[in-house]
Amino acid sequence: MGETFPLKSKAKSKNASGNANNKANNTRNVNNRKSAKDSSIVDKIREEQKRIFSKKAEDDFKSLFKGVKETVDAKAKEASTPKYKRNVKAEHKFWVSDGRELNNLLELAHTIRHMKDETFSNHVNDNKNDFANWIKDCMGEEQLANDLSKYKTKFSNELLILRHITDQLKENKENDAIRE
Repeated sequence: MGETFPLKSKAKSKNASGNANNKANNTRNVNNRKSAKDSSIVDKIREEQKRIFSKKAEDDFKSLFKGVKETVDAKAKEASTPKYKRNVKAEHKFWVSDGRELNNLLELAHTIRHMKDETFSNHVNDNKNDFANWIKDCMGEEQLANDLSKYKTKFSNELLILRHITDQLKENKENDAIRE
């Protein structure tokens, strides 16, 4: 009898391990079903995220493209505008002592012609030429600014500005003729 006891115990342990294996298999099957269901949910979530992110990416691209297009259009418009009509940035406007504000060379020439001598003297005198400084610093027209700084009368300042504008017109006309 002592010999059969271990056999029974082995059988019992085989049976117990079989039951344990069956329970483990059942647990795996349940887990696999849960995992498959979870996987399906995860896949749906990923698909939705891709759809949302691709829509966001598309919107971001459209926004970026719109910004680039507006910048290019503004640069093209600026390039097609003659320099003498090109306005300076808002923070670089010239404020005349009589309250008027100037944005470009054409406005400056017109304003000089019609301003009072006293107003002109506030900006152009033996110590300074505000117009020349503005043209140099805000428009980058150094040659015109240097020429203006040599003269102190309304007539000579207006004449130099108009001559500069005329030269630009001739240059633009020549460039147009070359393109054709």
